[in-house]
Amino acid sequence: MKKLMTILVLFAMSGVAMAQNAQTVDPNKPIDLTMNIADVEKTVTVPRKEITEREYNKLVNAGNQNVERKGNWLTGYKYYYNEHQETQITQQKVTTTRDYLNVKENGTLGNSGLTYTITASQDYDNGKLVNGFVRQTAQGYFTVTEDVPANKVVAVQFLGAEIEDGSGNITHTSSDKISDYGIYLYDTAKGEKVGDYLSVRDFNNFFGEAAGIEAGTSFGVYYKDNNGNIIASTGDGMKRNDYYGYYYGEAKDAKNGMLGNFDINSHTLTVYDSTGNPTPQETNKHFMCLSSGEYGKDSFQIVHWEFMLQTTLDDPYYPVNPKDFFDGDGAVVVDDPVVNGVTGQPLPGTLATLLIGGLCAGSLRKRNKK
Repeated sequence: MKKLMTILVLFAMSGVAMAQNAQTVDPNKPIDLTMNIADVEKTVTVPRKEITEREYNKLVNAGNQNVERKGNWLTGYKYYYNEHQETQITQQKVTTTRDYLNVKENGTLGNSGLTYTITASQDYDNGKLVNGFVRQTAQGYFTVTEDVPANKVVAVQFLGAEIEDGSGNITHTSSDKISDYGIYLYDTAKGEKVGDYLSVRDFNNFFGEAAGIEAGTSFGVYYKDNNGNIIASTGDGMKRNDYYGYYYGEAKDAKNGMLGNFDINSHTLTVYDSTGNPTPQETNKHFMCLSSGEYGKDSFQIVHWEFMLQTTLDDPYYPVNPKDFFDGDGAVVVDDPVVNGVTGQPLPGTLATLLIGGLCAGSLRKRNKK
């Protein structure tokens, strides 16, 4: 009996230690779109210039070989710092990669299977603090991690997607509708989109091997509005709106799309058990905003689209039904979405409903969003 008690005490102590060591995050903090600052070396050509005798002597005494004295004691001397190459070190923003956090209900970090990389970033609204944080706009892409277990299904799915009008209310006016959304493959070496835009309709909200997604794959996220504009997270979109969905003159193809991190709230997922009873579950994974506009030229649009992602590697994993993401006529209908069971194996939407008893994620609702 004493041995059993000792074992139980050791297990309890181990559990406490693990809980203390578990990494936690601030659930109220928005997704970080800050770029790191690093020392960047650059070689520059310094042109020849005339200098004073004092400057000349100082450079000579320091062993500098790029100096020259011309003239004589009768005519006088002139001193020059000759053209030469110099290495300058400046602090610059650099491309920054972070984990796309999957926050569990207890605040610890679960596996997400994704990182996100920010290639351009700036503070929004002159760095004004809102709810204690500086909001940011950025451009970037996502990457599936390399440490994917063997024989594991990897697929990217939208955990949520909706139009936001900036005040916390979902809008479905004629200028705010979207006609499609999805992902596109991205070449990180060339810094450009690869291939076609891959519709959530065509892939039933399951962007797996058929979409080119595997370990190490990078991709951007896009949506298409009802005016035909494609707004892309890396800025590779098309046909920028001139002003809130209305064209003044001829529409022109342009770099189009910027991310934002305005969401600081938790969200409620409505999950249904095998008997059909709804069970609300909280998630602290925040929305990323996506807005039209050329990065650095246009302000972040008040009306914008928002999304959350997950992979079949996510822990916890939420089987989702994209039909529940929108209300009314704002929906982008996915006829037969793929809903995944807890094993991560893909199941067609109808079959999945039968096998897991209608388990699906319901609408995501924001509270005091802006």
